[in-house]
Amino acid sequence: RKAWLAKELFAATMGMFLRDNFIHGDMHGGNVLFSDRDGTATIIDAGVVTAIEPDYQHSFASFLLALCTGDVQELGDRLLEFNQREACDPLAFRHDIAETT
Repeated sequence: RKAWLAKELFAATMGMFLRDNFIHGDMHGGNVLFSDRDGTATIIDAGVVTAIEPDYQHSFASFLLALCTGDVQELGDRLLEFNQREACDPLAFRHDIAETT
């Protein structure tokens, strides 16, 4: 039953995230209600949510793909694109990412 529940919650979370652009900002076991009676799982407490702005959706999808495929160059490029700080050495940053993967 645990494996089934994990798969269901993963599918629901990925659907919200990738299909619906709805990101639950406080996902943990305390925010999931499970009914033994009918086997349903309900995700609650949507008080902290966000969405990816349209201008960043393609870049964020590229970031996720790079993360899943281990494409360090693309991952670094996307993270640098998302960076809000002015003081960043791109070469050192990419080197640090490559060292941690």
